[in-house]
Amino acid sequence: MINYLPGLEAGQKIDLDRFKKTEKINWESFLPFLKTELAKMSQDVNERYGNFLNPEGKIILAGEDAKSDQELVKVQEDTLRGSKSLENWRLDREKNPAEIAEMALALVINKFLGADFIVARASNYDDYNSGVDLVVIDKKTGDVVCGFDDVLGNIGDDGGAKKEVKMTNFRKKGGAKIKYGATIKDGELIRQAAQGIPAFYLSLSQVELGELLTALKTGEPITPAENKIFNKLVASLEEQAALAKDNWALKAKTNLVLEKLHAASRLQVAA
Repeated sequence: MINYLPGLEAGQKIDLDRFKKTEKINWESFLPFLKTELAKMSQDVNERYGNFLNPEGKIILAGEDAKSDQELVKVQEDTLRGSKSLENWRLDREKNPAEIAEMALALVINKFLGADFIVARASNYDDYNSGVDLVVIDKKTGDVVCGFDDVLGNIGDDGGAKKEVKMTNFRKKGGAKIKYGATIKDGELIRQAAQGIPAFYLSLSQVELGELLTALKTGEPITPAENKIFNKLVASLEEQAALAKDNWALKAKTNLVLEKLHAASRLQVAA
């Protein structure tokens, strides 16, 4: 018998998105919009809490180790860029769909949660050394409530097959840690490291990313595409929270994160 759908067995559920064809997306065309919106997001945070985020929405290195850690970042980038100039490597990197996905996710999460949480892209140091792309800080309690590691898959694939290994490693360590985080006390932002952070894996397909970028650019309050992505985020958190059953401390923190996200979001997300 000829198998016209390789990789599938009789009776298995078929994910039609896997076979969906799509036009090639000009990712680079969204960059000016994304940069403008991230700069606005950073300005809003910095006007309230001081010089915390750079125009790309990333946490700025500060403190006694900042200079040496910046040197480490430079060494790491020199290794990654190979024979390219640093300027050209950085330009190529920001055009990468995975980098664009991180920018878009920061904006959509901020759109839902920005009233009650600081949403930030991790510092370059933590991006390279801690495995966390996005950081969410509770404006009321100062808790670093969670970190996100995002992955962009191929067309018809959201990259989720990779998530279990990385999330298992985070759970074994009792959560993620970041060197350049912050807390808030008496309304003031105080920089400090954070550990034992519930860390979640948010994966998107290229089709979903294209839909999200188009929706963000409309400027509308909440679009169906943004609603879909946020629902997927919360569903992913719930799935990963269930996997933390053997670590009661991490499970408690994870459940608290979910409660806060449900309460702060503008959606009534189904359990």
